[in-house]
Amino acid sequence: GASLTEAEVRWLIDHEFARAADDILWRRTKLGLRLDAEQAAALQDFIQGPRGERRESAHAG
Repeated sequence: GASLTEAEVRWLIDHEFARAADDILWRRTKLGLRLDAEQAAALQDFIQGPRGERRESAHAG
């Protein structure tokens, strides 16, 4: 899709407290203008994690 890397998504989750695809696609970036619904859904699936659990920061302590 558009130029959004896994590292960027993880950074947004860890440092900008992004919790949903819409947050990343519309508030943190304007990639919502370029990604289709399938790509946005794939991003949401990634954010939710493999078991439907929200990915937490690797730096959480």
